[in-house]
Amino acid sequence: GTVVLIFQPAEEQGEGAKDMIHQGVLENVEAIFYLHIVHRYPIGTVAARPGEFLAG
Repeated sequence: GTVVLIFQPAEEQGEGAKDMIHQGVLENVEAIFYLHIVHRYPIGTVAARPGEFLAG
């Protein structure tokens, strides 16, 4: 399969997602897994949960 790495610009304001959708970056995508850096977790910690979360 193909793996595509996406780095979303302006993700905190949500505007970057709109631009990416209009540019077709998310066409023909079966699944997306993302990472978001959160300062409250110690370095090396991975927090996860099922379903949508922080989806802009």
